[in-house]
Amino acid sequence: MRDKIKMILLSTIAVLLAVFSFNALNSSAKAAVVPITGNTAADASMTYTTGGTASPTDTIYDWQGVNVSYKFSIADGIPINAGDTAEFTLPGNVAPNTNLSFAVKSTTGEIVGTFNIAKGASTGTLTFNSNASQADLNRSGTLTFTGAGTTVTDTNPNDFILNKNGWIPNQAKLDESPTELTWNVAFNNPASNLTNVKIVDTLGPNQTYIDGSVVANTGYYLNGQFISTGTIQPTSVLIKGQQIIFVFGNVNQTVNMTYQVKVPAADANQVNSWDNNVTLQSSEVTEDASHTINWGGSGTGTGDVQNGSVILNNLDGTTNKPLAGATFELLDAVGNVLQTNLVTDQNGQIAVDNLAPGDYSFVETNFPIGYAPSANNEVPFTITAGQTEPVRVSAVNVPYPDEPEPDTGTAVLIKLSAETHEPLAGAVYDLLDSTGKVIASGITTDEQGMAPIDDLAPGEYSLVETKAPEGYEANSDPIKFTVESDKITNVLAYNAMVDTPPTNVVPPTIVEPPVDPEAPVLPEEPGTTTPTEPTTPTEPSEPSEPSEPTEPSEPNEPSTPDENNNGEQPGTTTPTTPSQPDENNDEEQPDVTSPTTPSTPDENANGEQPGTTTPTSPSQPSEDTSSQPGTVLPGLPGTTTSTSPSYPATYPSTTPSKYPSNSYLTGGRLPQTGNRSNSIFGLIAAVVVIMIAMSLIMFKVRHFDK
Repeated sequence: MRDKIKMILLSTIAVLLAVFSFNALNSSAKAAVVPITGNTAADASMTYTTGGTASPTDTIYDWQGVNVSYKFSIADGIPINAGDTAEFTLPGNVAPNTNLSFAVKSTTGEIVGTFNIAKGASTGTLTFNSNASQADLNRSGTLTFTGAGTTVTDTNPNDFILNKNGWIPNQAKLDESPTELTWNVAFNNPASNLTNVKIVDTLGPNQTYIDGSVVANTGYYLNGQFISTGTIQPTSVLIKGQQIIFVFGNVNQTVNMTYQVKVPAADANQVNSWDNNVTLQSSEVTEDASHTINWGGSGTGTGDVQNGSVILNNLDGTTNKPLAGATFELLDAVGNVLQTNLVTDQNGQIAVDNLAPGDYSFVETNFPIGYAPSANNEVPFTITAGQTEPVRVSAVNVPYPDEPEPDTGTAVLIKLSAETHEPLAGAVYDLLDSTGKVIASGITTDEQGMAPIDDLAPGEYSLVETKAPEGYEANSDPIKFTVESDKITNVLAYNAMVDTPPTNVVPPTIVEPPVDPEAPVLPEEPGTTTPTEPTTPTEPSEPSEPSEPTEPSEPNEPSTPDENNNGEQPGTTTPTTPSQPDENNDEEQPDVTSPTTPSTPDENANGEQPGTTTPTSPSQPSEDTSSQPGTVLPGLPGTTTSTSPSYPATYPSTTPSKYPSNSYLTGGRLPQTGNRSNSIFGLIAAVVVIMIAMSLIMFKVRHFDK
């Protein structure tokens, strides 16, 4: 039992605490009511929707439309926060006949608040948003909305023949826009005998009759209200464009008829009007009437933004005293320079007024004599709307540690990023005198972006950058400056960032000329010529007698020209101009020297003629050869050997290369040395071997016979 009581007590305490916390939160979050003028009932001005001025003392009936307007203002210096409100009171003889909610806008179209008023209410509320908090000077506005009289008719109307009225049906929501209207036509109040009665109703623009919505009651008025005793239906309803014709025939009672029309959703931010004109036609009388339904409202709110101000205090970093002579620029939030050459005065201050709300920064561009810049020479600050006191910011300069020697001066190179104004280390400069002579090199900025240059004689100098900091573009333009005795001269230099270099760069591929693995190198016959470089065959000149070989051997008979010799025949004259390229070689061909003594062409020489002189300049290789340039061997006429490797075949040269031979330079083949087998030597060697073999056999035979 005790446990149950404890649980009940604890639960009760928890509920009370929750309620207390909720109320506390609500009270702390409650919006403030903004003091405002021009929002009372006495301040309202009224006009009838049918024309004419109304006053708070008029008797205005509930079927009479009224426009209500206010002109309000808010005193300077009164803060407005999002959610704050202001109340507007209506005169006692008018009230809204529908729910209404519309925006209050500035002259630039920005919504600064929303006005809400319910059907039949005596006050409306203007709720401000965050845009309204921006302005703090000369704030004013207007409100206009529609309503109706509050007096209900308690006397019977006069004996009228035709009366027209209309209204907006009830809306479910405060900010709901009407999409239907109700029109009311009352006629034959005296209850006369009327024959051939027609009600011709002409709708205004954007109204569409809702078929079957007509309701007609018969009856009488009591204390101003219609009392129905029955119904009467029109014998027909005809629609012709915007005209609706209700045909009733004979009528001898008072009739009160209503029907509905559809309209497009209206804009609550303006006063909307829907018109209707009606005519009663009968054999006895014709009568006209009209009415207008008004709905909506509009509001404006204007004001000026109080611009702010800033005071920069420049201080000595050691003594914390004001420091004059520092120069700054003022930049906006995106880096646009707004003001230049702002110099701190004797109090070390720079004051700037009339700054619109936003973000700004001071950037130091020159420093007091004897001082260096701080690590960060940019000083940001923010101007907020409605501030009345200047924003105060500080900058610091530290004394330069080394004083200049007497009769000399000191220059301090200060390297900064052009984009961020941050100090840049690693910039290298040459120092030039007034004649352009380099008097010092390797002047490099440190981590503070500074490079001091001491003991400079007074005069004109310039600095030329030889190496830029990593990630920045070099600036080779000389920076001129003047050095004065016993003074420090600050020299500012800027570098712009470079674009990020491309990554994954693939080195160029060296393409070697193709080598036919199936093309054997055949031994040359005596009297043939080893080419000094793969050449393109040229047309031979008239053949001459083959030169005599130094070795006592019989030269082979000249063979039929090789069928791969591109059509050249032996015995023709070799032209002195460059020969035609080999049909399988797309490379550019170098000039060749005409051979002096062509011999009978060798069948396997790929177009070269035996007995010809080796060309003095290398030519392009043919498809079937890769031999290298050479010189004539002593004792072997027309035979050549390589003396040095050449450049790659794709880069012909007229002189032997000075670089050692390798596969990269020669397209994959080792240089030829001219040590091919000679047929005469092979024949002699064979004969000698045979003779020795026969001698051995004879020796064994004789020895066996013995």
